[in-house]
Amino acid sequence: MKDPKQTIHYIANLARIELSPDEEIVFAPQFQKIIGYIDKLNTLDTNAVTPAYSVIALKNVLREDVPERKEVYKKIVENFPQKKGNFCKVPKVIE
Repeated sequence: MKDPKQTIHYIANLARIELSPDEEIVFAPQFQKIIGYIDKLNTLDTNAVTPAYSVIALKNVLREDVPERKEVYKKIVENFPQKKGNFCKVPKVIE
């Protein structure tokens, strides 16, 4: 493991945070524990482990895109206060 002071500055730089000297003293042992744990994980053999892209089993829930002719517009047109054919007639808004 590198020099603890270098490690703290490196991590703070990656996180884009500024640490005061007091904070460096507080965080130094915590960072060393975290990095020690990661080093311990790096010793594990993961060659037979397939990468997990998500912890939730995903499946395609999309339906096939089949064009359908819906007659819903007729009910909508029936509700227009004023209509002309299949179109809604509205008051003129631009003079």
